[in-house]
Amino acid sequence: MASPRAASQVTFSDMSRLFVYEDEEVYRNNIAYNKEEYDAISAANFYDTIRLRNQISSAPYDSPVASLRHIIKKKTITIHEVIGIENSLLYKPSYVKKVRKKHSKAVLQKQHEQRQQELEDPIKSLAEFATKSSSKSIFPARVRALWTTHLKF
Repeated sequence: MASPRAASQVTFSDMSRLFVYEDEEVYRNNIAYNKEEYDAISAANFYDTIRLRNQISSAPYDSPVASLRHIIKKKTITIHEVIGIENSLLYKPSYVKKVRKKHSKAVLQKQHEQRQQELEDPIKSLAEFATKSSSKSIFPARVRALWTTHLKF
């Protein structure tokens, strides 16, 4: 039998410190990818996506998610090859863009309506609306969570 967990506590320090770093050119030039590195990474991701899409489409399932699961279980590809490009694999970029745009438009419209109604607690109401509106965006996150936690590859 598991022992009961102690209640979590949050404590705040009475002191804080500020560290100021000199803006060194060497550091500034190495904190992010330069254009050539970014282009190389983008190209590699593009070709990985094409390769994996071809494997998904050749799997014996109608659903891209089921096909992806199948080829991961068969060890044709690893889960590590998929993480980070799963939206590119499972959805067309136009679909992802459309879902995000629709969600943003709906939230902004609701916010506009709330301002006209002068509600007492518009933040909670807007948060609830945004949660319901983003249900299509939640699906890919759930798929990622399923891959990384529940499936044994």
